[in-house]
Amino acid sequence: MNHPIVIVGAGIVGASIAWNLARRGKPVLILDQTGIGKGATGRSFGWINANFAETPAYFALRSAAIDAHHEMEAALGPVATRWTGCLWWEDEGASFDAHVAELAAFGYEAQVVARPEIARMAPALATPPDQAIHVAREGGADLSSNATLRTVIQKAKAGQMTNDAIDRAVKRGSGDVQGENYESITYEGYAPGGVAMMVDTLTNNRNRTGADVRNIFSKLGGAMAEPGAVGWQFSRRGVIYVAGVAPEDEIMMAALEAGADDISRDGESWRILSEPNVVYEVKTALEAAGIEVLSAESTMVSSNTIAVTDADTAAKIIRVVEALEENDDVQDVYANFDISDEIMESIS
Repeated sequence: MNHPIVIVGAGIVGASIAWNLARRGKPVLILDQTGIGKGATGRSFGWINANFAETPAYFALRSAAIDAHHEMEAALGPVATRWTGCLWWEDEGASFDAHVAELAAFGYEAQVVARPEIARMAPALATPPDQAIHVAREGGADLSSNATLRTVIQKAKAGQMTNDAIDRAVKRGSGDVQGENYESITYEGYAPGGVAMMVDTLTNNRNRTGADVRNIFSKLGGAMAEPGAVGWQFSRRGVIYVAGVAPEDEIMMAALEAGADDISRDGESWRILSEPNVVYEVKTALEAAGIEVLSAESTMVSSNTIAVTDADTAAKIIRVVEALEENDDVQDVYANFDISDEIMESIS
């Protein structure tokens, strides 16, 4: 019997190992608690570079990694990477010159560019630096192919956030904030009525955020839960809602061909489920077919919903959700309640 090679972790390292084994004909089984690229990989800034090598051996490794990305693209087709080059100017004076000399000693194809050229390359910069290092062969994560970041931006815009606020959220989520060390923490708890909740946060102070979330639960009739107490019933899915007037056969044809795996009626709308990495491909296919898309996002979906049948409990649950969402560190709140439109209207 040809037993599979088991890989624990579906981040960039585990996925790379699995792909290289699979293309060599080896059976592979990947295990991950949260899904493909949902840990550090999904929150990484995604800068593909050999800019900070320190030793020749480390430079050779990082340079080979750039080549490996191109090899993967040649084998798989376009992936979530932009090869637009990089501008870097963190250091000044002697430190800048030393870094330039180090890259030159490694034989790295880097050049020093002055402010006029920087302004041409990056016109969005309000105040370009006097000089920067430009490396044409470097790349980075492509926002347009990153379902998580696209969801953040779409939800932020729907909530009337300013572009500056959206930009700060993306930078925090990608680690692109100098002097700050942000980490993603998920808390679990219960709202009134036994409703299970998961709270995704992004924080530079886990003690502050943990205390804030705990206080919101306790003050509003809920309770914080131990890790894993409710998380087992949630899984990340792509969720799309389309207008109910669209013909079912047209929705099914467009959605299923684009990668959706479930279509069902939800009140006056259609609810479409997919893997999270194809949700925006499905959305694009539906729109191309002339179907009105009401919303599309990568989110957590519970396998066990609780029907809330009285307005008082519903109001208490909504207060918990609203209080959590008002916290600056909270990114998303997921819950497994099912409240009818009639009850929602009565408490709004």
